[in-house]
Amino acid sequence: MLLAGEANEPGIEIQFRPGERERYSNSGYAIVQKLIEDVTGEPFELALDKLVLEEVGMLDSSFGQPVPDRLREKLATGYSEDLQPYSYQLFPFKAAGGIWTTPTDLAHFMDKVMTSFHHQGDDFLSKGLLAQIFANKDDRLCF
Repeated sequence: MLLAGEANEPGIEIQFRPGERERYSNSGYAIVQKLIEDVTGEPFELALDKLVLEEVGMLDSSFGQPVPDRLREKLATGYSEDLQPYSYQLFPFKAAGGIWTTPTDLAHFMDKVMTSFHHQGDDFLSKGLLAQIFANKDDRLCF
């Protein structure tokens, strides 16, 4: 539905051949999201719960939309540029930024990434993936 352009977004079209150019793309992450769902046979948020969030100990995080009730009390209020509060909005691109998390859970994730890096790869992140993450591209990490 989202990939076909049926959710208030244009349909996804290939603009470059894979490997030809690098450019951030919500649509690209929507394709990754669909691949994860197809391979695991589960909704994206459930697959990520098992494969990442539980593995890392991110118990106060979710890709669920809307935010799960168990996390609602921890939800921060967003503010517009003119400092007016607004309620959260559903984010159709779950894989491209649809995570609900806390600073503590983000620290758990970074700890797991750094531990994997210092062990030169493990069952969570491979040595090859770590090399990509920590590659120096224009003096920034590739997260």
